[in-house]
Amino acid sequence: MNVHFRPRRRVRFAGFSLVELLVVVSIISLLIALLLPSLKRARDQSRLTVCLSNIRGQGTAVLIYAQDHGGALPPVQNRRARPLPWRQVPVSWKGSCISL
Repeated sequence: MNVHFRPRRRVRFAGFSLVELLVVVSIISLLIALLLPSLKRARDQSRLTVCLSNIRGQGTAVLIYAQDHGGALPPVQNRRARPLPWRQVPVSWKGSCISL
């Protein structure tokens, strides 16, 4: 019985070179840089949507109040706790999402 054994070859696992890793990292960072502005726009749009929804809810509450009170709008108070007529109420509030 003539059996020939082949010597085992060392299997060398091919790794990535430093240049290949740097190229992959730079491509990933480029993709992230392209994606971040669109994420910021989406976040700003979602904040605007939430703010407008809150304003709509406040308007609905005022209309419901007016319906329940014979068309009278709710009283607005200034710092001295005196009611103001609606024509004297400031149009644009500090920190609001829209300026009227």
